[in-house]
Amino acid sequence: MAFDSFLVLEAEGAPPQFEEFRKRHINHPGNSVPLHTTLVSNLCSPDQVTQELIRRIEVVCSSVNAFDYQAVCVNAFPANNVLWLAPMPVTPFELLVRKIYEAFPHTKGLWPFPSFHMTIGLSTNRDEMTSVLDEFQREFANMLPLKLSANEVSLWTVNGDNYCRHSKFWLGR
Repeated sequence: MAFDSFLVLEAEGAPPQFEEFRKRHINHPGNSVPLHTTLVSNLCSPDQVTQELIRRIEVVCSSVNAFDYQAVCVNAFPANNVLWLAPMPVTPFELLVRKIYEAFPHTKGLWPFPSFHMTIGLSTNRDEMTSVLDEFQREFANMLPLKLSANEVSLWTVNGDNYCRHSKFWLGR
């Protein structure tokens, strides 16, 4: 079964220069998705996005209150040459993902222990990753921790290299 849709929490409140940086350093069609934390990456294929699925996602999202958080520091997945920002606290992310797993149990099996992160750069090798990190530190170190808000979840679909925001869902108030 192919999974070409995913749920993300877009980082509201990030300065525009963060997106410009990401566009320069994520050489992948997925760079069209704004700064975000992926909640589940294996929801369903795009042709399975139905009104019933939308309704179920709405119920889950409205059951979790909107929250504020911070991007506190830069980290890396060195084996994949990925640079990312750490969102803190993680507790509201964990609650939201747990509710998604309850509503969509098949999503847990493929990604049972998420490492919540906001990708800011993808590199092809360690030297390039170091260079991207140095540039990020020069441009943004004085802005961290970055204060962000979580008010809505977005459903994205993928068709080839085309990433499309299908729907947005408000978190509870």
